Amino acid sequence: MEEKNMSETTMLETLTEGNIDSSKPEDNSNGDGGNTPKPTNNNDKLNEIKGFVDKNKKTVIAGVIGVVVVLCAIVFLLNRPKKLSNDLEVSFSGYDGYGTLTYNSAELDAKATDAAFRAAGFSAKELSDAEAGIGTASNFSQKYMQALQIRGMISYKFDRYDQLKNGDKVVFTVSCTGSKCPFANEKREYEVKGLDAVEEVSADELQKEYPITFKGYNNYGSPVYDDTIYDINSNLEDTLSNDSTVKVKVLSSAIDTLAQSGKVLADGASEFEVTVSGLPEINTISGISDLYDKANTYMLTQIKDNETYSGKNTYTVEKQGDYIRFTTSYSDDSDGTISVRTVYKVTKSFESTSSYVESSTETYYTYFGCERITVADGKAIQKDLNYRTTTSYSNYENLDSIEVELKNDGFSAYQE
Repeated sequence: MEEKNMSETTMLETLTEGNIDSSKPEDNSNGDGGNTPKPTNNNDKLNEIKGFVDKNKKTVIAGVIGVVVVLCAIVFLLNRPKKLSNDLEVSFSGYDGYGTLTYNSAELDAKATDAAFRAAGFSAKELSDAEAGIGTASNFSQKYMQALQIRGMISYKFDRYDQLKNGDKVVFTVSCTGSKCPFANEKREYEVKGLDAVEEVSADELQKEYPITFKGYNNYGSPVYDDTIYDINSNLEDTLSNDSTVKVKVLSSAIDTLAQSGKVLADGASEFEVTVSGLPEINTISGISDLYDKANTYMLTQIKDNETYSGKNTYTVEKQGDYIRFTTSYSDDSDGTISVRTVYKVTKSFESTSSYVESSTETYYTYFGCERITVADGKAIQKDLNYRTTTSYSNYENLDSIEVELKNDGFSAYQE
């Protein structure tokens, strides 16, 4: 150690004294008798520095090393990948349990794109020129394709965006691959907070905001409701009677929509029953009797005695009953439509006048009626009834058969 120090001292002396001519004495006089102070010699300064270094060698070396470390750290910090999350701005909105996460996605996308282009070698001026459309594609084609490749290696996302509640943790993940990737791979956690409290809503309270009513007539009623909120069996339309119950289910999509406005259903409120009420009797419709009269008149034009070349047909007609069907309209122009039918038992007697044909008797059932008559304000609109008349066009062997078919078509017995 002493030899390394001596060598260093000798080298320093050689560097400092080798340029001095010691054979000539210094002339410090300046004509004033030697009383003026001597100017400082460079050798003295170097000797002073040498002496300081000799006495504080460890300190000086440590200082030099410290400077080198700081410079290396600066270079490292300037060149290491940045954290994209440093530019992330996250916010939470909505209600507790149904909150939504939003963030500055457009800004992050711009940051990622800009960083990718810079990593590909684009200068600030080239970026500006490219954005302004200055130059040709060939000027930037190679670096441009590399920039796009780098940009494609940068991805970021949250693990959850909705259905959040206060206290939840969401994770922001940045994935960046490739040697020139400008961003660090990272995962950063954020706590959900600031979401508003939700309000619990009962089935009755829900119906105040989204009412369920009934339209039509007793035994022919239909539910009226918001089908974006409720699910009710559509087969019940035109079949409901007062005091019957209807099962109602709140749609899952409606539950989510309600939650977005801060309302959650209380226990049992997602499925419930409502009681049908307020339906008037169908015989309160004015003009129904006129429709049956029209149907009967039509029957008389179709079934009447007649003669043929071999004999005479005589008809005996017996009314079996009246039937009616009401179909609800959901327009504001009418209540709906009614169809009426009267069932008849027909006995046809053939009296032969020919020796070649025998006399006979036949019994069958049929109906005549009026179809799809508009009802508005409780009145049957009697318009163009000649075009509304109908018949079965078939003969039924018995009353049961025709009644079953009428029931299947939505008709039921009518009493005035």
